[in-house]
Amino acid sequence: MDASSAQSLVDYYAGISALLVVILFAKFTTHQARLSRADSRGSSRDVGVGWKWAHLLSVAAAFLGVCAALAELGWGGFLSMPESVVRPGVAVAGLLATAILAVDVAAT
Repeated sequence: MDASSAQSLVDYYAGISALLVVILFAKFTTHQARLSRADSRGSSRDVGVGWKWAHLLSVAAAFLGVCAALAELGWGGFLSMPESVVRPGVAVAGLLATAILAVDVAAT
């Protein structure tokens, strides 16, 4: 592996880690904002079972994506999987978390 491809791996995992951390922050703030609006309107804080599971899935996907990216950055072969499996796995976690966040924000 030459220096340019090694740098691109570092850029990829660092970039997607930053994206997933922002998604985690956004999920927690949108969740809290929804509860605050429900309290101010005097309506029920219950958002439904589907939204609860979607919120949990989004947070879990973002968290696991960050953990996998940081493990790959810090320890290279720590996950005992080839990089060709880890990179798409992190991308799928990011895509899932992003899609659920987009739907959540659009529904608010």
